[in-house]
Amino acid sequence: MGLLDRINYKNFILRNAESNAIEETGIDTDDTTTNDTDAIDLIDTVPFKVKRTIKNCRFAANDPIVKGIINDNITKTISNFVIEGDNQDAVDYIIERCKSTDWDLNQLMRDFLWAGQVDGEVFTNKIIIENRIHLRILAFDAENYRIKKIYDEYGKVTGFKQLTQRNKETNKGWLAKKFEELEEKLEEWTVPFQPGEIINAKYMELKGKGRSIVMDILDPVYYRRVLSDLMPKTVFKNSNILIVTMGNKDAPGKRLTKKSREAVVEATTDYHKKGVVVLPFGLEAEMIGTSQLPDIPKYKQDFKNEIFDGLSTPHALFDTEGSNRATAEVLMDSETSGRVVFLEYNREWLKKYIENELFTPELELAGKKGNVWINFHPKDKDKKSGYLETDENKGKEPSEEETDEGVNDDGD
Repeated sequence: MGLLDRINYKNFILRNAESNAIEETGIDTDDTTTNDTDAIDLIDTVPFKVKRTIKNCRFAANDPIVKGIINDNITKTISNFVIEGDNQDAVDYIIERCKSTDWDLNQLMRDFLWAGQVDGEVFTNKIIIENRIHLRILAFDAENYRIKKIYDEYGKVTGFKQLTQRNKETNKGWLAKKFEELEEKLEEWTVPFQPGEIINAKYMELKGKGRSIVMDILDPVYYRRVLSDLMPKTVFKNSNILIVTMGNKDAPGKRLTKKSREAVVEATTDYHKKGVVVLPFGLEAEMIGTSQLPDIPKYKQDFKNEIFDGLSTPHALFDTEGSNRATAEVLMDSETSGRVVFLEYNREWLKKYIENELFTPELELAGKKGNVWINFHPKDKDKKSGYLETDENKGKEPSEEETDEGVNDDGD
């Protein structure tokens, strides 16, 4: 028997392969076992308080601190850029498309970054009309994406299916209808997409899945909101409280019926809203209380710091407590350890999908040769903010109006 004859060849074909499946690869050895009867599983003992869903991520993203950080991330990421390339004809064509309502590149990048940081993945539908790509961010419900990725036997994505809703009636004759008559009657609708029709941008990709950075700070947001709700209640409870003594030697309290006692409680509960409280004979009142309140703001600050850490944001950027200007500048501007590194990831992430999934296919459809890319580091970055360079304005300084507008028409 030859050497090759001893080798048993086998072919394996993966059926219904799920490339994102997480397999349990660890094994129990003597090093991992314990005789400690008090041993516990961390995941069972310290479970997440808030469910990890897209719905909760979006709710948390509207927390004032989280929303401020995300908007700041987005604005600083796309604050300075130009469109360049190795063929000026291709560059001019892409700039024209970016200025059109089909794309609106600034808004597209904002949508990508917001959905990426909050949802973890972005699903954008590419529609080709007259050899031009039109885009729309796919709508999905508030619970999860309701989008399935269809894999072939080798684990490659072969398509997408979305479960969405559409209006059952087309509202024909809407001009003649009253406002209250224009109610939508929604029905579920399954829409298939080919791989080339979807841009699936994965943020902070790990093991084939996009990761929401908001997903990591749901619990701190929850507890901080709870403490915020408790603050006014604590002030109310710890302020001077009116204590009413019912009955005296002339009018024993036991003679008061339950209804009478409840009437007294109701009459004096909101004493702080009344200038005068009139009590009948037999009732005496005294004020007790203290101005000492629990240090709730300190507890809130701890959760606030966790939110900063989870969103990869230096505390000094939004909070000067315990910091100074020199420390803040290092944290925000250091090219190796500061926030610049995080913003650079955002820029490279945008470039990856916009250049490869949008610019290149659009140039192929238009029959244009050459490569076009986004440069987030123009030399004159302090004077150019979202300035699209063409032959017409090449080397020319933007007007005051263009400089003031920056990258967003809404002033963000």
